[in-house]
Amino acid sequence: MTGQMAVLGAGKTGVGWAARFALMGWHVRVFDPAPKAKTRLSGAILAARACLPALYDVALPPAGAITYHNSLAEAVSGVDWVQDGLPDRLALKRKMYQAVQASLAENAIIAARSKSADADELQDCATRPEQIVTVAAEGPIWLSPVCGVAGGAEDAGAGDDQGPVDLAKHWNARLGGARPGATSYRAVAGNGGCGFAHLKGAERRWDWGDAGGA
Repeated sequence: MTGQMAVLGAGKTGVGWAARFALMGWHVRVFDPAPKAKTRLSGAILAARACLPALYDVALPPAGAITYHNSLAEAVSGVDWVQDGLPDRLALKRKMYQAVQASLAENAIIAARSKSADADELQDCATRPEQIVTVAAEGPIWLSPVCGVAGGAEDAGAGDDQGPVDLAKHWNARLGGARPGATSYRAVAGNGGCGFAHLKGAERRWDWGDAGGA
């Protein structure tokens, strides 16, 4: 993994994810032409710095760099993870995902978010639909070590035909951290041993905690 991610849109949700990734040591690339994007993200970073360390009993890694890009291709080229912070408009998201995939590595993840569309709808028209998963977390993102991840029909097919997905590779355990009574990315990545888990098993553990993964 490169330890680099891109955020599409620096609104309330986008800056939350950007702050979380940056404070966990990722290089964050921000794509948002709005003039207030830097101001919003700076505020989120300050808020996250004030509370995120309280989730851990060890020191956080050195913060990653944050860079701003006017070119979408430049923002997403070479990253491991693309986080959707776009307005919840299906047509816009589909168009942006197609544009992202033109410059994105095939083994990278596009983390979509929508309250009105499911994974299958978000994957429709995509060049590589199996590359898109939906990710949901309660805000503020930097106080949510656990988030829900779901795939569509394309993802389920890939998991059934090709075996387990390497969650430690696609969803870095460093992002999640630990919180008492909550299932972290680290716990999910360890499901099944050696850092491998089936998508359905991972989704159960994110939805129901450790008991649901049994």
